[in-house]
Amino acid sequence: MNIQTPEKIGDLREACCSGEPFRVIGAGSALHWLPDWTGLHISTKKLNQVLEFRPDDLVIRAQAGTTVEEIQSVAKKSGLTLPVASPEFGWLGYAGTTIGGMLSLGLPHYWQKSTGSIRDWIIAAQTISSSGEELEFGAQVVKSVAGFDVHRALVGSRGGLLVLTEVTLRLFPIKLLPATPECTVQQPCWINHGLRSQFNPARSHLAVDASQQFIWTDQPLSNYHAIGPAGERFPQPSPQVKEIQSQLKKLCDPNGVLIEGWKS
Repeated sequence: MNIQTPEKIGDLREACCSGEPFRVIGAGSALHWLPDWTGLHISTKKLNQVLEFRPDDLVIRAQAGTTVEEIQSVAKKSGLTLPVASPEFGWLGYAGTTIGGMLSLGLPHYWQKSTGSIRDWIIAAQTISSSGEELEFGAQVVKSVAGFDVHRALVGSRGGLLVLTEVTLRLFPIKLLPATPECTVQQPCWINHGLRSQFNPARSHLAVDASQQFIWTDQPLSNYHAIGPAGERFPQPSPQVKEIQSQLKKLCDPNGVLIEGWKS
């Protein structure tokens, strides 16, 4: 397996525009559970700096290889946080560590009803296309109407559209977080959205939150919306959604060299 780990944006651009198909990885934990692929892997783990922190504006800007733990550590000093409950419980199904990985997978999280989805937190992004072109989307402020929200489309794209190099995120006051969940779930797991009455409460490996809005289990169930541990979705998206995804892929990666991760 060929793994390149650029230390500078210029080196990353050069690696991206080689014309060879490649998959983007973060700190490397995904290699243990992604489907085997022997081609080129480009890691962003050395692009791992917090570049700007503006607590008065509830904004933090960091490179994609920065760990979620580091962002939380910086933000906590000012009473702020990314509103995920914990690495074990906050974004179930994500086994990685970097902010780029969390955004690329875009899984639901425990406090989503109260604090918004991961897609709601990203307000700007800097990226590199598969041809090596640097592209910037969004704005450095929470309230903005500048351009299309392409940066939000990157959330959940599994690295298949553009290479994420830098993100600007909206933070949340710690004192306004909902109650911390008491139960924990072992990785990997399934994420299911439904009502408890739909399922058998006696099923093993199942946990329900206090509002009975989210159900977690390691067993795939029927007649529900779910995201598995490698990002696979059941049931499959509608034909209309698939068509939009296809058009985005053709626009952002016309040569098809970016290999999507996070799915079996």
